[in-house]
Amino acid sequence: HLPSFSSIAYSMTNGRGGLAGRGTIWAVQTRKFVSRKHAGHWLEYVESGPEDAPTIFMVHGGAGSWRNFRGQIQELSRDFQVFGLDLRGHGNSPWVPGSNIDDFYDDVEEFALTLPGPLSVVAHSFGGYIATRLTVTHPAHISRLALLNTAGHIPQGLSYKLLNLLTPVAN
Repeated sequence: HLPSFSSIAYSMTNGRGGLAGRGTIWAVQTRKFVSRKHAGHWLEYVESGPEDAPTIFMVHGGAGSWRNFRGQIQELSRDFQVFGLDLRGHGNSPWVPGSNIDDFYDDVEEFALTLPGPLSVVAHSFGGYIATRLTVTHPAHISRLALLNTAGHIPQGLSYKLLNLLTPVAN
């Protein structure tokens, strides 16, 4: 099982005062994945569904969190073991000063390799870059890859240059 500590209950509603799904509240446990590569670093993740079912790993895009996939996780977890991870600096996962794109990849790679494979990976936007790189690097561990609104490359225009300039002071 994944290394974790400090679980909390998380209940889902549809944002209109009603219940999520088919008339029931969906309760999941959020957990903390503690990195073995980077001392003191951790990421929040969610796991839902039967442990003996095929595994789906969801990777969100920039400025998102695993919660972007909550509806999909709720439905898919009826038949699959589904994991959603908050990337560093997203959702409840802390930002690590000085982080770069390789650090995002290292986090996802370390987490994904602890999951029971082969994995089906679903990734959105920036998460698609990370998931594609993971699939190319570990093809025996990834059986399927679904990319949602993912660019073929990372544009390095003005926004990228400003982000690189500001990243060392982000916290």
